[in-house]
Amino acid sequence: VVVGLYLNQIASVDVKANTFLADFYLWFRWSGDIDPTQTFEMPNAIEPWSFSRDVVYKDAGGAAKADVLPDGCKFQQFHVQGRFAHPFDLTSYPLDRQQLSIRVEDARYDEETLVYQADDRDSKVDASMQTPGFLVRSSGAEVTRHSYGSPMGDTRLESLHSSQFRFRIELGRPLVGYLSKTLVPIGFILLSTVLIFFISLSYFEGRIGLAVTTLISAVALQLTTSADLPQIG
Repeated sequence: VVVGLYLNQIASVDVKANTFLADFYLWFRWSGDIDPTQTFEMPNAIEPWSFSRDVVYKDAGGAAKADVLPDGCKFQQFHVQGRFAHPFDLTSYPLDRQQLSIRVEDARYDEETLVYQADDRDSKVDASMQTPGFLVRSSGAEVTRHSYGSPMGDTRLESLHSSQFRFRIELGRPLVGYLSKTLVPIGFILLSTVLIFFISLSYFEGRIGLAVTTLISAVALQLTTSADLPQIG
């Protein structure tokens, strides 16, 4: 089964909740009796009550019906909007780069029966896509083998291995903006602290007051910088 994805938009990235909201087109191209559009799932999708998965090709009654291509292959497309889970690695914040992924695999058939193949040529990110606070660094599609540690209760199986399609997109923060927002205020705080040594000792209370003010400013800057981050060490 050939699988491809065209990413329209990542509307929001919620670092605190470890989620992102995506809008994309997903398509399947296949031949044979098995219809992969009936049994596929997206393992990292969350909040099913707000998830939208609209089929593109339908019959006269509005039911999903795959189109047939000139080469005899069947083709179906979905317009998907939903929220997906992603564990954000913030070790290098604010210089971090995040590898977001949208994963697709079949919920019924293992890789002995159904194997995905990535549509590398047509799987892309829309050129006009903009994600607030991030820049698109790279993207790509691949197919991996997902091995489960359990046969999920199926006594006919000793192990369970599924073919999994992954669309990856690497997001990076605009360094100039983040560094200027962090380093410039720190520079002013340090400059104000250094000025203490140029104030006469006769104004001792003023020196102490300036030191306390810079300390409070540093704490406020730290709280502002970490406001968008989850409660981590």
